[in-house]
Amino acid sequence: MAKQAGTQSSRQRQTQTQEQVARQLNRVQLIQSRMLRYNPVEMELDVRHHIEDNPALEAVIDKDSDIDDNRDFAERDAERQRDDYWDADDDPGEGRYRRDNGTREAYVPQVSATPTLADYLEEQLIGLKLNDEQQHIMRYIFGCLDNKGYLCDNVQRITMDLGDTINVTEREVADMVNLVRDTFEPAGIAAFNLQDCLLLQLERLPVNGDTDMAFAIVDEHFTALLQEDYSGIARALGTTEDEVRRVTQRVLGKLRHSPAQGFDTGSNDHADQIVPQFIIRTDDDGTITAEVNNRFPELQVSQSYSAVASQVPASGKANSQLTDIKRKVESATFYIEMIKMRQQTLLRIIGYIVNHQREYLLSGDEADLHPLVLSDISKALGMDTSTVSRATGDQWIDTPYGIKPMRIFFGNGSGNVKAAIKALVEGEDKSQPLTDAVLAQRLSEQGFNVSRRTVVKYREALNIPNSVTRKQSKQ
Repeated sequence: MAKQAGTQSSRQRQTQTQEQVARQLNRVQLIQSRMLRYNPVEMELDVRHHIEDNPALEAVIDKDSDIDDNRDFAERDAERQRDDYWDADDDPGEGRYRRDNGTREAYVPQVSATPTLADYLEEQLIGLKLNDEQQHIMRYIFGCLDNKGYLCDNVQRITMDLGDTINVTEREVADMVNLVRDTFEPAGIAAFNLQDCLLLQLERLPVNGDTDMAFAIVDEHFTALLQEDYSGIARALGTTEDEVRRVTQRVLGKLRHSPAQGFDTGSNDHADQIVPQFIIRTDDDGTITAEVNNRFPELQVSQSYSAVASQVPASGKANSQLTDIKRKVESATFYIEMIKMRQQTLLRIIGYIVNHQREYLLSGDEADLHPLVLSDISKALGMDTSTVSRATGDQWIDTPYGIKPMRIFFGNGSGNVKAAIKALVEGEDKSQPLTDAVLAQRLSEQGFNVSRRTVVKYREALNIPNSVTRKQSKQ
């Protein structure tokens, strides 16, 4: 019996360890997903926030650096380290540490006169009859919206992240996501991209000839719309160019490109500046160098806090002050590791892009750009496509030919889509051919933004039968 009890105890410990590892992995993935979306200004603000919030985290003082931002970080942290001390007699009783000599001005939060998007969504949530679990999911979805009001994560990733706190299925998460997209204001909220944002708004407009044409333009001819190819759209829809222009101006011209427009998203205005995420330089000998545009200094854990934290006994039995110090040191160490992981991920991605687009980077001629989709990078580097998407979406790159949007390196033309469709069909299970809807989903995972109807058009252009015919042919 004792041996059996020991075995059960061992299994319980093993299960607990596995659960702790899974929770830690989820936490890392969640933080990385957010960090990879940050542009350099947003990342700088995040670092500043963590330094100000955690006295155990500080900037490495580089005395030889001439960078003003680095000096700003370093001087402030050097001053803080001189003033930092901990004394039980001076502790206010809340496990805090003195971080100044009484001369530092108290922080006064800035109150915006503009309503925040979060508050507006919360007001709508309160009016719904949802249980506690559904409300928890909804609030998490709100937290996954970027500054434009777009949903940054897919249902699968949100479900995985929520699994650390509640037991929830993808279906339950999908229902809440659809509830936000279909009924919440502003229309277009939680869209996946610009095309989806426009379609969500169009779906709420009264049905008539103009809105039907506008929907067809956005759904089936979005690339042509971005290129202002009104004549091409007119030919495809069997109407006149003037009619396409009229509908585009009267209907599409009144739609929001950003659902969060007019709301205070709680972000710093500078976060929307065009600041390149990557810097690429070329030498006369053909050497290409790429680096991440970090606007913050190297970080380290405060030696004084580490020394105090080392005094915490292994049993964990210590007074609240020592325990709090240890927690701050662990938090600082974890944040530094997250910074390093982000840096490594970005460098691997830009390294692949540089090698793939070497001809263009040396010539500056966009004719030398080679077809590239997100899945190419994810497969080569062993990353999720969503990871690559976060690191490159809405980002900019400083090239020898000026600052360019990252999307310049990714082809999304009809030729690339057709090639991707052909490859998917050739690699499908012949006994269960991929339907057009599944093909559209697989293309989306590869970085192509196409509808099912577009898939049908391209498939037919390639003389590929539909899934039913392909299955019958196999049989």
